[in-house]
Amino acid sequence: MRLTVSVMVLCSALLGACGGSQSSQSGHDDHGHGGAEHADEPQGPNGGRLLTEGDLTIEIRLVDQPGKLPRYVAWVTRAGKPLTTGVERLAVRTERLGGESEIFDLAPSDGAFAANIGVREPHSFAVKVSARVAGRDYSWSFDSIEGRVTIDAPTAAEAGITTAKLAGGVILETVEVPGVVRAREAASAKVIARFPGVVKSVRVRPGDRVAAGAVLATIESNASLSTYSLTAPISGTVIRHDALVGAAVSDMPLFELANTDTLQVDLRVFGKMAQSVRAGSPVRVQRLTDERVVEAQINRLLPDVDVATQSIIAQATIKNNDGLWRPGAAVQAEVELSRVAVERAVPIEALQTWREMDVVFIKVGDAYEVRPVKIGRRDRRSAEILDGVNVGDLVVVGQSYLIKADIEKSGATHDH
Repeated sequence: MRLTVSVMVLCSALLGACGGSQSSQSGHDDHGHGGAEHADEPQGPNGGRLLTEGDLTIEIRLVDQPGKLPRYVAWVTRAGKPLTTGVERLAVRTERLGGESEIFDLAPSDGAFAANIGVREPHSFAVKVSARVAGRDYSWSFDSIEGRVTIDAPTAAEAGITTAKLAGGVILETVEVPGVVRAREAASAKVIARFPGVVKSVRVRPGDRVAAGAVLATIESNASLSTYSLTAPISGTVIRHDALVGAAVSDMPLFELANTDTLQVDLRVFGKMAQSVRAGSPVRVQRLTDERVVEAQINRLLPDVDVATQSIIAQATIKNNDGLWRPGAAVQAEVELSRVAVERAVPIEALQTWREMDVVFIKVGDAYEVRPVKIGRRDRRSAEILDGVNVGDLVVVGQSYLIKADIEKSGATHDH
């Protein structure tokens, strides 16, 4: 509950600080987007924006096309009467945030004038309409803004909004597998009483670190009644002991030692994926107790297949720098099967949805605007971008959901 409340407070603070987010949506009705908040703007009989000079009027609107992008359509009148002859040229020039511009030439079509190409989302740009009618040139300019919000730098920094230049990346194919931490075979030892006898003293407890040669216990021999010492054959940690003072012992293991500075992880790989895992494959091992992750490599694959589960064991070695990786503990691991370099990639956190489209947000100055994107391959951390943004664009990679929330808070509609 505290986390939810904190996020709501942060969103409210951000939205309150972003002056002009409501007004930045002006102009939606210019091309058929809902116009309730702009009822004071002239609207023509076809629901478009009216542009007038003298007795010449051009009504212009973005009109939906089944299965296609919406296109600009214009109706030209002079002194209130439709005009289809004498219009020598009619064009719309748009300039998007960041400077990208397009020109749409409109040609006669069913008593109106229409562009032959559509306009991609978002329909957010500075618009210039130019016409040449009966030898005279006309022009009008206006803004049609949507999916955009302005946030000053201090507010963005306080909210944790971060950006990065769009660049290449790597998409990984991985498989998640369970595993168990074990002591390395070459770094563990079991200590057995050399002669049957009775335990006289125990010098260590489980978890104690001992040096090679340290005394672990003393035993009184049944044969000679003399006392001898059991010593550590290696340096390491006592991970188990079964020695009790007064207990009779023979050839049973009394202590188990392991050097836990470096540990082995046995990973169980199932089914077809076993054919793709190789020695040398990178692996990320996650500790379940606190989700700590370490990077490692597969050292070897055991040759036997478990009949019951049809799985194999892949082994990796990890450093136990914080001492909290413990033999016997279960882990989750992500084994890399392949990697592909891509020209454009963003963190998964940069992706949002807007009007049922996959989008990212770009930043130009203090303005943030939506950009629909086509996504290619993806993994748990990154997604390939095939189209929609360009290398070098500043893309929001941290707290992108706050930008989305602010844009949606502004109440933009989209009713062509």
